[in-house]
Amino acid sequence: MFCNPRSWNSHYTSRFPDDFDHRASTTPKKRIVPEDIDLESVVKEIVKKERWKTARAKRAEKEYRYFLALIRRHSTAKAVPWNNDLDTFWHYHILDTQKYAADCKALFGYYLHHDPHIKNMAEHKAAVRKTLKLREANNV
Repeated sequence: MFCNPRSWNSHYTSRFPDDFDHRASTTPKKRIVPEDIDLESVVKEIVKKERWKTARAKRAEKEYRYFLALIRRHSTAKAVPWNNDLDTFWHYHILDTQKYAADCKALFGYYLHHDPHIKNMAEHKAAVRKTLKLREANNV
């Protein structure tokens, strides 16, 4: 699951409010950090629908915040969720489309797209290794 925050894939079409810039902002604005977003509704949905224990959902939330921090620090890098729980958490956040769009705007200034089209397992594993190295190098 690659995500390239600076690309706009015509395969995904959405309507955004007129003031929503899905591309990277050219003017520096004060952005919030991943710790500032409220993900409690995502945790509750996963516990309810996936039947996860709250502790598991909270661990996935923590990993997701690391993932968002990594993307925020390295906006041109392709980042891949390094485990299934992290990916599931991201999917549930995306499903609340209005919240996800607002959180992306506040965090990045643009909409962070999810690209589920990885060609093969070897490519996916290589991308995960690369993301983990980037995470390790940044102490995230």
